[in-house]
Amino acid sequence: RAASELASRLARAEPKDDDAWACVRSCAEALLSKGERAAARELLGSLEKPLADASPDAQARLQETARRAASEPRKPESEPDKPASPHPGAGP
Repeated sequence: RAASELASRLARAEPKDDDAWACVRSCAEALLSKGERAAARELLGSLEKPLADASPDAQARLQETARRAASEPRKPESEPDKPASPHPGAGP
């Protein structure tokens, strides 16, 4: 979330910089992969006005990410396998 705040500041300061928008999109995608749709929607929604000054390509990519944030929730990336029992070898 801290990275999202920094990326949004950068995009507001330099709305014509495609790299700034790439950072915003990466942050939004990371939030979505963790199942944090509300945070991703909040990030993207807070940048609607500066996004109007972005390149058409950057706008299209962000709109695609915004659609994903608004769609049905996806399961977060699976966590590494954890042992079923805190005591290995202590089966039934």
